[in-house]
Amino acid sequence: MVRTVGSCLLVLCAIGTGTAQEKVIAKSFVSPVQGKAWKPDTYLFGRAYSYPTEKKGVLKEWGVHLGEDMTLDPGTPVCAVADGKVAYIGMHPGKSKDVRNWGGVVVLGHWLSDKTAVYTLCGHLELNPKLSRGDQVKQGDELGKVAPKESAANGWWEIPHAHVQINLDPADKFRPKNMPGRGYAGGEAPFRLIDHIALSEVLAAKDPIRLMIAEEKKRR
Repeated sequence: MVRTVGSCLLVLCAIGTGTAQEKVIAKSFVSPVQGKAWKPDTYLFGRAYSYPTEKKGVLKEWGVHLGEDMTLDPGTPVCAVADGKVAYIGMHPGKSKDVRNWGGVVVLGHWLSDKTAVYTLCGHLELNPKLSRGDQVKQGDELGKVAPKESAANGWWEIPHAHVQINLDPADKFRPKNMPGRGYAGGEAPFRLIDHIALSEVLAAKDPIRLMIAEEKKRR
């Protein structure tokens, strides 16, 4: 994790409230697990799933899973997939295996161009204690480690895993159900964000940034 601009390309302009913000341009996207290809194996992108509710033993369809889950050993580092900025970091532990949640979650903002940005979300982590909102991160910087099963940092899920997704427009109908810290973005990315695209699809592309910009343009 770094707080300085390093070699990142920064563009300054007035956005949001009219104050200058730093836009960290992402040059590439890689697997959040260094040295290991991203291969989601449970709760796949775009599928509808049922999760436990507060009434023990009752299942209710929660909605479309907007990310991808990969089973990993507890303690496995999960890293930034691209250069960016911490838009949100926090704990959403839930209460028990009957009321599950994100656990430790980090949201990064990445600018693909001067006018196109996306967020990536990584959940179910023991968070990096040195990381704070507003920090600039470089690709490969550690966001946290995969939390043990049935722990608060894991969100009380039975299997240690990482959830990673390309985030939706804050106005998207799924956002209130899927995203922590509503309003976390502030003025950092005032433009429409990419939706309905999976991280594995991005990583498989020959030119991930061009792919995401093209997807964003389709939805304007």
